Amino acid sequence: MRNNEVEVKEVIDQFEFLLRGSDHVFFYIHDPDHYWEYISPSISSILGYSPDELLGQKFEFLLSGDPTDKVVKEMTKAALLKGNQMPTYKAVLRHKSGHGVELEILETPVIRKGKVTGIQGFAIDITEQRRVEDLLVKSEKLSLIGQLAAGVAHEVRNPLTSIKGFFQLMKDEFTEESNKFEKYFSVIETELDRINLIVSEFLFLSKPQAKKMEIKDICEILDTVILLFHTQTNMKSIKVWRHYKNNHLSVLCEQNQLKQVFINLLKNSVDASDEGGNIYVSVEKTEDDKVHICFQDEGCGIPKEALAKLGEPFYTTKADGTGLGVMISYKIIKDHQGVITISSEENMGTTVDIILPLVKIET
Repeated sequence: MRNNEVEVKEVIDQFEFLLRGSDHVFFYIHDPDHYWEYISPSISSILGYSPDELLGQKFEFLLSGDPTDKVVKEMTKAALLKGNQMPTYKAVLRHKSGHGVELEILETPVIRKGKVTGIQGFAIDITEQRRVEDLLVKSEKLSLIGQLAAGVAHEVRNPLTSIKGFFQLMKDEFTEESNKFEKYFSVIETELDRINLIVSEFLFLSKPQAKKMEIKDICEILDTVILLFHTQTNMKSIKVWRHYKNNHLSVLCEQNQLKQVFINLLKNSVDASDEGGNIYVSVEKTEDDKVHICFQDEGCGIPKEALAKLGEPFYTTKADGTGLGVMISYKIIKDHQGVITISSEENMGTTVDIILPLVKIET
């Protein structure tokens, strides 16, 4: 045991100076017991554990139940058994609070006198990197869809205009038998309007919008939107609670576009809520001089597998939805240099957070 302690100290001494102040985690796993014999203090900022809480635990202690658990086990045991340098891999380990944290891990076997005595390795949190990558992918999708939408929308709108015109003529011809065909006419008209709505939303995505940027009070815009839903919320006995922690918070915006985002979000909350439900709309100034707008409902929520697909074209959890409303909302907030995030839990409700830059007005 004494020899092993000396070996571990030698390994640690090689890296401790280099890692001082670094956000990389250095660790040493002892063989054959597979327990943590050393882990650098930076682990606490990534996984919430202090080194003392992990020392003596087997490496499986941090497995999160994610599909990458199998990768961690196979890579670590392969390094211990074969003594080969293993490639860098990604894994989701368990934070002390219970959620998963994605790390990039590199493990190297420590060999003494021809025998593998343990593993030394590095790990770094790549959660933010993955978030940025996801945003880039979503941005590229929006750009590509916009290009495709331009051609598709124009190709559909031209024959659609002809169909609507001839349908109106046909409808006028059946005035005497209108009662007999009224239900069919109603369905056709509704579906034509629905197609036209989809085409209009496609055109919104495809072409630059003429924006009249003005400095507006975000609370006043929200009040206007909430008033628009007064009838709908009353019909379902839904209460909309407003909590504006700070008043007179101004943003540089295209007012109608922000209204469209807020209408989309509030409509989703109303549709998801049961009779007598509650919707909470809050506004507050953040420490870094931005405005945080939050929509929260107590509705049916969104399944985990569906949450990751929100914002994709034509993906919707509604029977009568187009799947473009959330995508357009993402685009508008992005064009306003903002960020929108959606979190949800089935049967518990959904929360939408929007961060927008504030405009300081001298008084």
